[in-house]
Amino acid sequence: MTRHYLTTKDTATADTIWVGYDRRTSSFMSQVYKACDFPTMVATAGPPYETVSHAEDIIAEVRNYAHIPDDLITALEADQYLAPHISTADANAVTYWSATTRLDGEPDTEQ
Repeated sequence: MTRHYLTTKDTATADTIWVGYDRRTSSFMSQVYKACDFPTMVATAGPPYETVSHAEDIIAEVRNYAHIPDDLITALEADQYLAPHISTADANAVTYWSATTRLDGEPDTEQ
């Protein structure tokens, strides 16, 4: 499954937010977590609860928690379209996003 890690709007609510496409289930998925002694799932969408067939719908699931860059929907739609035709490594690609754009590699979290 591809994973696109997004920038949180409010760290008091959520620390880790991702959306992605899983070619095995042919569905988009998302998870929103809050870090603590026992990480808590704030929200989740996709299998096994439901099949999410449209990128717009999975973005709607995380919109209250994450900044949504303009190019994210295009990236998710490309994941879905290319899923049957790409390698396992590419189908499991991880991407990080700032509030406005795709990042090259992991974000620098050290201040």
